[in-house]
Amino acid sequence: MKKTVVSVLLALLLAGMVCSISKVVPAEELGIIHINTDGSITPSTANITTSDDVTYTFTGDNYLPIVVNRSNVVVNGRGYMLQASGNASGLLLSGVSNVTVKDTSIINSRYGIYLASSSGDVLFGNNVTNSCYGITFMLDSDNNTVIENNIINNSYNGVTLLYSSNNRFYHNNFNNDNQVLTYRSTNFWDDGYPSGGNYWRDYSGGDQKSGPNQNVTGTDGIGDAPYFIDNNNTDHYPLMRAYSSSPNAKALPCRSVAGEGCQVKINVTVINDGNYSGNFNLTVLANQTVIDTCSNVTILGFSTFIMCIIWNTNSFAHGSYAINAYFLSTSYGAKMVNFNCAGGTVKLTVLGDCNGDGKVNVLDLISIAGYLGHRATDYTAYSPGWCAFNNCDLNGDGAINQLDLITCACHMG
Repeated sequence: MKKTVVSVLLALLLAGMVCSISKVVPAEELGIIHINTDGSITPSTANITTSDDVTYTFTGDNYLPIVVNRSNVVVNGRGYMLQASGNASGLLLSGVSNVTVKDTSIINSRYGIYLASSSGDVLFGNNVTNSCYGITFMLDSDNNTVIENNIINNSYNGVTLLYSSNNRFYHNNFNNDNQVLTYRSTNFWDDGYPSGGNYWRDYSGGDQKSGPNQNVTGTDGIGDAPYFIDNNNTDHYPLMRAYSSSPNAKALPCRSVAGEGCQVKINVTVINDGNYSGNFNLTVLANQTVIDTCSNVTILGFSTFIMCIIWNTNSFAHGSYAINAYFLSTSYGAKMVNFNCAGGTVKLTVLGDCNGDGKVNVLDLISIAGYLGHRATDYTAYSPGWCAFNNCDLNGDGAINQLDLITCACHMG
């Protein structure tokens, strides 16, 4: 009975539903690209390369269907486009496991990504758009993970699941004529609270409540009512806004030059325009040396987070130090993407050297004199003159006065 039903459904998918897609395919590019079981790539002219038979990286756009016949590999599109011709799948995984497909833009294909009897695979950070069927799982394609994909403007189904269960879908953006079609398939459509589920363009619920049961007053970026797909498939925590992944983060020192033994303030700022939320461990480094750590830092979706770190430079030699930081999730382990902070540079030098030339002389006195009477409250963080003011505030009291001139004079020569 199962084979009969599947045969009928395949016939409908392959023959009965004709969709219109526009594509430009070079005439000389006809055939299929294979990632073979032995690790080789055919044809060798495909815009894909590998150095270890594990990671396969796009080097340009590809206009042929790609069939992955090898398990335990990563296909990294690096943002390049994959566009198949005719009724082909853009990318087909058949009978493989532990395959990751990421950062690929798959467009204008009959099937964007097609899994047949494949399990334990990960589809991460792809754009699957303007095809007939976005992502299709067939014939016991179970226990796969689909996260942070844009599944948009596909003519028939954004996701199709036939005899495929225990797959996890979360942090995806759905905007299709029909979002999901399932047949004898039970799957998971969210990552619990507060991580949330998916963004559904046709979700009509509101956001007046919060909490795991959505019964606490206050909004949280998650819909108060579940998104119902069918009797066996529900997103319990639909997102109210399109999902964006890791926040923008910076770890910026307040000064670019510091004397030995000075304390340097470092502002770690996270601007989170997306749904990303959870608890993290923060590590701040000067070059490769850890200068501070903070445990269980909470970052909420759609928020700005600022933390001030104090770097005591006593044990550091003179030189240039790159300041950076990284956040590691403690809320959801590997399911939550960790992220790094862009940073600035501090030059450690002799006390009294305000311009970073490695010596203390009249030029430093002139620099300090130019800021006499100025106070830290005269500036906003990282505004013009703010960093130079801090470079001249040798004792760190938030004011430029005679004490800074005396400190500089004492170290001249």
